[in-house]
Amino acid sequence: MLMQKPGRELDFMVSATYRFKTVEEAHMLSLYLASCFPEPERVVNGLTELMFNAVEHGNLGIGYEMKAELSKQNMLASEVAQRLQSPVLGERVAEITVTRKDGGIYVVITDQGEGFDWKDHLKINPSRAGKASGRGIAMANSISFDKLTYNEKGNTAVGYVAEQSGFEW
Repeated sequence: MLMQKPGRELDFMVSATYRFKTVEEAHMLSLYLASCFPEPERVVNGLTELMFNAVEHGNLGIGYEMKAELSKQNMLASEVAQRLQSPVLGERVAEITVTRKDGGIYVVITDQGEGFDWKDHLKINPSRAGKASGRGIAMANSISFDKLTYNEKGNTAVGYVAEQSGFEW
C-alpha cells in the first residue's frame, strides 16, 4: 500500500466543526484548516484574522481602540491572558465550521461576544491604513475569500471560496 502525502485526508471532508478559546488555538487551527482549501496560502491569513477577531474582539471584548493602544504598548498578549482568566470571559468559546458544498468551501466562525457593526470593515479604509489594527476583515475579504459576510449581530462571519476559479485566459 502506498502512503499518501500528509493532509490528503482533508480532501474527503464534507463538514467539520472545531472550538477554540485562545489565539494560539486559533492560529494552530487556521494553519490546519487552510489545507482544506484549493489555495491554502491564499486563505490562511484571512482565517487567522477572523479567528483572532473572534477571540480578542468577540469573546474577550477588546475593542478596536483598546487593541490599538495595547498593541502600541506591546501589552496585548498580557491583556488577552488576563481576560482568559476571567470567570465569565474565560469560559467563552469560538467555533469554526468548514463545509464543502455548492462547488466551494464555506467557513463559519462564531463567537459569544456582543457583535459589532461590520459593514464598514469589508472594504479597505484609507483612514485605517497606517493603524496597528482594523484592516484584517478588509484584507480577508479582498484576498482570502471570494465572498465574506456577517450575520446582522456581527458575531458570525461566513466566508466562501470556490473550489475552481471561474476565471480563464
